[in-house]
Amino acid sequence: MATTPNAVGKITQVIGAVVDVQFEGELPAILNALETKNHGNRLVLEVAQHLGESTVRLLATRVVHSFARATNLADPHRGAPAGVAADFLKELGAAA
Repeated sequence: MATTPNAVGKITQVIGAVVDVQFEGELPAILNALETKNHGNRLVLEVAQHLGESTVRLLATRVVHSFARATNLADPHRGAPAGVAADFLKELGAAA
C-alpha cells in the first residue's frame, strides 16, 4: 500500500503500548513513524501491521497512559527513527 504524506489518522483502540489507528484513504507504510502529543509530550509510534478496514497497528515508543481514543496522529511520511525498536524494548523491560 502506498503512503500519503502527512496523512492524519484517529486512534480507535489502545492496549498498553499497542495502538490501532484508522485512516481515510491510503495507509502509512510499515515501519513509518507517526507522531502525536500525549499530555503535551511528543510521542512517536511505529507502524507494525496493516489490519485492513483502513486500520494500522502501531507500537508506541513508551507505554501509553490515559491516551484518548479519537486523538489525531500525523504521518510525516518517513521511516521510524533509528533505535525506536531498541528504545521501546528497553522501556518495556523497565516497566516489567
